[in-house]
Amino acid sequence: ATDQQEIVDTIFQGYSPPASGPLSAATQDYSGLVETLYPFDPDRAATLLEQAGWTNPDSGGIRQKDEKPLSLRGYLMSWGYLPEVGQLLQAQLREVGIDLRTELVAFPAAVEAAG
Repeated sequence: ATDQQEIVDTIFQGYSPPASGPLSAATQDYSGLVETLYPFDPDRAATLLEQAGWTNPDSGGIRQKDEKPLSLRGYLMSWGYLPEVGQLLQAQLREVGIDLRTELVAFPAAVEAAG
């Protein structure tokens, strides 16, 4: 449900390749196959969420399952463009009924939060 190209175009003005995973294409042994695994398809995302029992009773609101909202927490480092990326991810995920709550943290805290 995330549109990597929108992130590139909106935040990086088209000057960065879309990220398809946690590794850069410049990384040794990177496989370009990851670029085709999860194409941007919000309708497919909504279908998968419905199949998993996450319904959207408000049609445009946050999905629920067993009366609990679909809410995720993300820790973002507070440097560079990451805060703006987080805001755009929040908006994109909200379009399919996912509430992403982000917290900006310094690098050491991000490492600690990742466990």
